[in-house]
Amino acid sequence: MYTSAKKVAKVPAETGITASFFDKEEDRIANKDLFNKPKDVEPVPNELMEVEQEADDKERINKRLLIQTKDGARVKGVGIAKNLPQGFYDDKTKDANIRGVETPADKAKREWNEFTMAMNEETVKSNQMLEEEDESFNFSKDIDEVDQQIAMFTKTKSLADRVKDLRKKREELRKKKQEAAQDEEMSSGSEDEVDWRQQNIF
Repeated sequence: MYTSAKKVAKVPAETGITASFFDKEEDRIANKDLFNKPKDVEPVPNELMEVEQEADDKERINKRLLIQTKDGARVKGVGIAKNLPQGFYDDKTKDANIRGVETPADKAKREWNEFTMAMNEETVKSNQMLEEEDESFNFSKDIDEVDQQIAMFTKTKSLADRVKDLRKKREELRKKKQEAAQDEEMSSGSEDEVDWRQQNIF
């Protein structure tokens, strides 16, 4: 089969098709401009290459595919399939194995382990903080109890002093009453004597 000139005219210059691709001489003449035109291909910017390199670094090498050789660790199939784009195969596990990167199951397991380790660290930190809070709470509770005991002791002492004062006053009142009663008895006794000695009775 021969390719028509109309179809060839639609082929862009960037494709890099060689002149020997077309069988007819007239087709080569008609499309002479396509082959003589220099390629205007811009080099890939360094920034884009760095981004791609970072993306490649993010993918981890599949540990199951490591094979020990004389030269050291080598990944099986990387030389053949490293240029395949991610998602080339529908099966994600097969895609990862052929590209020599971490499978979804391994990635999920690794992420789960990292998550559990991070959670364990946070749990330990949280427990330490709770213990410190408990210690400070117990310390402040002890201080509050001591303050309360001091307040109760002060109140008890003031009540004891008041009771002592009241007893003292009561004792003084009792003594005054006794003295008053004795004075009254003495005065009534002296009146009786006077009345007894008097001989005239009214």
